[in-house]
Amino acid sequence: MSLAPIHVASLTQWTGQQDWRLTLAHDHPAHLLIWVTRGQGRLLLNGTRRGVGTNNVISVPPNTLFSLDLGRQGLGQVVVIPDGTEVRLPSGPQQLRLRDTTTISELALLFDSA
Repeated sequence: MSLAPIHVASLTQWTGQQDWRLTLAHDHPAHLLIWVTRGQGRLLLNGTRRGVGTNNVISVPPNTLFSLDLGRQGLGQVVVIPDGTEVRLPSGPQQLRLRDTTTISELALLFDSA
């Protein structure tokens, strides 16, 4: 069995410029790592609604209910990691608010490199 490759894209590219693919509550068969780089909005993650803003990283395990509404000004990037890969990821949904500029710079470098 061959797995799909890891995919890195902007949120706009990933949704195909169709906001409903992100704003409607649904699950995804792959693990998602979402980094919000601009804007603020609302996140529904595993049944809990919370605020989300710039420099938030969201880890969504496979088949976990989520939605993200950043509005028109929101920007971000997503890494789609197929379930079953050797990449070690959190088993539960998480939202991290990054405040340290060194960590933010390292994350930006990783996304740009990918």
